Amino acid sequence: MPIEGQIKRDYELGLGNKSIKLSWLPCQACGKQRWVRLNDMMKPAFTGLCHTCCLCLRNGKESLSPNWKGGVKYSGGYIHVLLSPDSPFYAMANDLGYVKRARLVMAQHLGRCLTPQENVHHEDGIKTYDVYENLRLFPSKAKHTAYHRRREILLGSSRPRNAKGQFRGRNHNANQ
Repeated sequence: MPIEGQIKRDYELGLGNKSIKLSWLPCQACGKQRWVRLNDMMKPAFTGLCHTCCLCLRNGKESLSPNWKGGVKYSGGYIHVLLSPDSPFYAMANDLGYVKRARLVMAQHLGRCLTPQENVHHEDGIKTYDVYENLRLFPSKAKHTAYHRRREILLGSSRPRNAKGQFRGRNHNANQ
């Protein structure tokens, strides 16, 4: 049986081969002893509780999680907001209850939920600047794409093309 505070590497315990340091610790609530990553112990959100006790303490409430950030998360450059199930705009939320903040702002201004086909465009191109004056609603992705192509023509800029004249993808190399 390991001694409390003893440190070993994961491959010494047959738990992997990444050379991760682990420490033998008891849960602060139930006393159950287990191996804990040293990196996790250094985090400000570390509670010292085992997984079971942490879940029991929270009772299924996200707001009691040590990683809770107020129901706001960032993904793909956009800000996503957690909606409560009783919100009139909850129909727009994904499976986890989050919706892009730009879509929420537009829906609140219109007073109705947006359909999945409707597309919200940021006029200044900054995805996190979600004020109504900076947003424009398109009925479909095709209309949104056509708007961007018209702007390219009017501004005289064009999308990068390869030697055959085909459009290059987003992750193109400028030296090609």
